[in-house]
Amino acid sequence: MADHNGVLEDVRRGMIPAHIYNDKEIFELEKERLFNRSWMFVAHESEVPEAGDYVVRRVLEDSFIISRDEKGQVRALFNMCLHRGMQVCRAEMGNASHFRCPYHGWSYRNDGRIVGLPFHKEAYGGEEGFKKKGQTLLPAPSLATYNGLIFISMDPDAEPLEDFLGDFKFYLDYYTKQSADGIELRGPQRWRVKANWKIGAENFAGDMYHTPQTHTSVVEIGLFREPKAEKRKDGTTYWAGNGGGTTYKLPEGGLEERLRYVGYPDEMIARMKEQWTQEQLDVVGKDGFMVSAASLFPNMSFVHNWPRVEEDSDEVLPFISIRMWQPISENETEILSWFAVDKNAPEEFKALSYKAYLMCFGSGGMFEQDDVENWVSLTNTAAGSMARRLLLNSRMGMLENGQNVVEALSPEEYSGPGSTRIGYSEYNQRELLRRWADHLEHPVEAAAQRQRRDRARSNPSRGGLIMSVGTAHENEDLTLSEQSALGAHAPRTQRTGQTLPFNDELHLEAHRWLVDEAYLLDAQDYDEWLSRIADDVHYLMPVRVTTALGAGYTTSPGMAHWDENKYSLSRRVARFATEHAWTEDPPSRLRHYITNVRTFRTPDPQEIIVDSAVLLFRSRGDVGESATVSAGREDLLRRTASGSGWELARRTIMVDESVIRMQNLAIFL
Repeated sequence: MADHNGVLEDVRRGMIPAHIYNDKEIFELEKERLFNRSWMFVAHESEVPEAGDYVVRRVLEDSFIISRDEKGQVRALFNMCLHRGMQVCRAEMGNASHFRCPYHGWSYRNDGRIVGLPFHKEAYGGEEGFKKKGQTLLPAPSLATYNGLIFISMDPDAEPLEDFLGDFKFYLDYYTKQSADGIELRGPQRWRVKANWKIGAENFAGDMYHTPQTHTSVVEIGLFREPKAEKRKDGTTYWAGNGGGTTYKLPEGGLEERLRYVGYPDEMIARMKEQWTQEQLDVVGKDGFMVSAASLFPNMSFVHNWPRVEEDSDEVLPFISIRMWQPISENETEILSWFAVDKNAPEEFKALSYKAYLMCFGSGGMFEQDDVENWVSLTNTAAGSMARRLLLNSRMGMLENGQNVVEALSPEEYSGPGSTRIGYSEYNQRELLRRWADHLEHPVEAAAQRQRRDRARSNPSRGGLIMSVGTAHENEDLTLSEQSALGAHAPRTQRTGQTLPFNDELHLEAHRWLVDEAYLLDAQDYDEWLSRIADDVHYLMPVRVTTALGAGYTTSPGMAHWDENKYSLSRRVARFATEHAWTEDPPSRLRHYITNVRTFRTPDPQEIIVDSAVLLFRSRGDVGESATVSAGREDLLRRTASGSGWELARRTIMVDESVIRMQNLAIFL
């Protein structure tokens, strides 16, 4: 493997060798020296609220079952049978007291203990040949939680999680501890982009500079109250512990006024005042800053924003999202994005905050669409030979002699920990990449020995393997139905009778309507398409999940890629007319194929149900890889007021994959 010392030194001085964003050798080093010894977020306790609940998550190639056992402890179990290495759980989520390997039938409790081994006596001679007692699925080397966030590390000698987080805990509380009961999560949405994982982590860590350029369109369509994206320069960037982020500058006022300004109701403000420290309250109330995006090293990010969510209203609603940039290769990332909301928030607030999230971030979010366009382009151009000659200038905020353009705020000016500055800079990106360089410089074994030596000096009584530890279930009195109140699975509309004959006039009209719509979408004539949408439309694409046979559901409860009304659809269409929607400039080449059309009557003679299959082909740019999405659709068509045509009143799109393999959903299905 090549000597990368020169690359790491360039990174430390803020001159980034462009090829690190698409370099196979660098990625192999990252897998060995970075992800093998960092704390990695895998789930939240609200995702496994009841005994037997589980989700399956990956840390690069390693698959883990995150389960809550019968005693209420949270476990992280390596998803590999002790016998021949088959995955013992192939569903993404569910509830089970046991996991059974499909290869030879070995079975395990949800705490990992082996309980079943077919023909144990005949094949192994019983306990004398293979002792079942004490045998368990391999636990994650280290497991810990903070505010319900579940982290694992592949390093058995990892430093304590709270030490790793450091002063970033101060900021983490804004996202995850708005009341004593914390947050609950929906999701995740999962999709893959042809971009290097570091780019998103850097962007969320501190890049306010891109907002006036990349995200002009979302301001121009009135999604935000502030009239100019340039207001981002009035906010701050901060770095504390192992994470950093950005803030918005709030208008004049006290704590309550400023929290109301971003959309929090009084009852939530009261709980924040009870939960947050005086210093945390002062950052908002006295200093006038509100957290926005942030990243925790190496690849976990957060976002907090407050768009308009209702037509003809100046009111805004805040949302919080948590995401992981899961590396697939040096040039591909799987993004996992969760919607987070305070568990005690009013139900109306939860519903509108969820709408705000879907409009802005996630697989269908308008911010996300333009961000990914940039990241994919950067990764593509970083692959060539010229990129190895180019050092990207990441020294914003520093003079040539290394002096700061703007000095850090004093404790009198800013109440939070860490180094905080007003205005555009790249301090945070440099901090994140310095940690990246430090990890890549030291082989894993040498680093582990150094950590053990340092820890022995500071705490002689501590040593040995940190086994997977559990966290007591704090909500045992809540029923499963109450825990699932975030949302239901995809609905089906009542239909009557058999499918209409293919030569029935209603069926022919419905088929013609779908074909005409496909041509409008291919031509990107979105204004005309929108005119054929009912004012009370519900346009839904649930997140599909892989579940065990007999689970009774195949969608993630309460989470969708799209969950739109006419207003949010109109904002998406309006954005394309701004000439700043970079996700479609230059425009994609689209082709919608419609087939398998079936039509049903409903109890209302003015409405019909139409099932169909759709295959969408999308090509971006001149050399970018094309993408396809396959889905089934259930549409409710309603007669127009004139009686001469049909309009779309409801659409449910059941995409045929759990992980969307398209860089974003800027287009419509």
